[in-house]
Amino acid sequence: MRLRNALFFALMFLVIVLLRASQSSAQNTVSLGQAGVPGADPIAEYNLGDKAFFSTSGTPHGVAEGIMLYRESAESGYIPAQKMLGGIFGRGIRVAKDNAEASHWYEMAAEQGDKDSQSELGRLYEEGEGVRKNLAIAAYWYSKAEQQGDVIAKNNLSHLADMGVIARAPSSDQLPPKVSAYPLASLEYDLQKALLAEKSTLQTSTEAPRVQAPSQASAALPRPSNQSDGTCTKSIAFAIVQGRNVSPLIPDFADKWATKNQKHYPGLCFSQSPISGAQDYVFVFSTAQDSLSGFQPVVRTSTSTSTSPVHGSGNIVSNSGEAWQYTYNGTITTTTTTTSTEDVPYTLRESTLYLTIYNSYGVMVQQRWASDSRQIGGDPYQALGHNLGMALRSIHVKERLLKAGVKDITGR
Repeated sequence: MRLRNALFFALMFLVIVLLRASQSSAQNTVSLGQAGVPGADPIAEYNLGDKAFFSTSGTPHGVAEGIMLYRESAESGYIPAQKMLGGIFGRGIRVAKDNAEASHWYEMAAEQGDKDSQSELGRLYEEGEGVRKNLAIAAYWYSKAEQQGDVIAKNNLSHLADMGVIARAPSSDQLPPKVSAYPLASLEYDLQKALLAEKSTLQTSTEAPRVQAPSQASAALPRPSNQSDGTCTKSIAFAIVQGRNVSPLIPDFADKWATKNQKHYPGLCFSQSPISGAQDYVFVFSTAQDSLSGFQPVVRTSTSTSTSPVHGSGNIVSNSGEAWQYTYNGTITTTTTTTSTEDVPYTLRESTLYLTIYNSYGVMVQQRWASDSRQIGGDPYQALGHNLGMALRSIHVKERLLKAGVKDITGR
């Protein structure tokens, strides 16, 4: 029943997508007019977003343009735009699937009383997709939708009630964070806004439509030798996530790798500025930390030794009738070995390095990551083996991640 409900919701959303795509079949280009500026009509922005996003051409430019217009409309409080963004990111329609951002837009619409968004937000909390799993909060949103006649929410709420779950409103720290809290999503948004603000294309622009550098000086790559002779067909710029900000800074390892390996990639340049006639990409590096705590069974072996005195006396009679009397004194040593199993607490600290690649339209084209972890506590032998294996695997992991990203856009 629950699977059927989820499939029904997804099918309805896809039907809307197809209908809007067919309605936009004659729209190959979109005039922005006053959309995307302060004071613009959110309904007009939403309609323009529809035309751009569901254009039959399906170009990255149209997708990025549509997403930006939807966001402008959604941030003005327009519920259909908020629901549309929730569906787009929640199901990965023409963009990378991102349940964290989907939960943000669903929450905005749910707070305004939209029953579909309340039901979908309940599902995200129930399944732990994009938000921390919390059945009590899931029941809260299901109950809100059920009060407005949502059948799917009613069935899901009944299922949670059978489990003994009691609905509880989320506290302020349990609500999905604002989109600005997602560094990579913020970068994508900034890229899209910068792109649409330009009157000319990226190739002819004199200023890169990327996130502006912070006040402190950012690193600069040396100008490649083949950049000046017009042979650059693709260009890579770097950025890093610092807290909740994205800065166009170059990691030291990336600078060294690019300087050493650029000669192996004809037609590829590494530059923090756009290059005329080249396809520009942004390589964004970010990190995430997580930890897992638990108990490991550890076998304990202990040995104890004890001694006790012994003594006695006796008589011995020979066959000839002779008798002897004897006495003895000594000690007995007893060794006892005890084996027991004890649950010992341990913590597994994991660190993940992400490489997210965006094209010049601000659309994510690839994401790669590499993780390593360190065990603290638990079985000492298992911890030693785990940590040693992870240390060996992590050698040059950043360089390997960068090389894989370059291969994604060059094919070599």
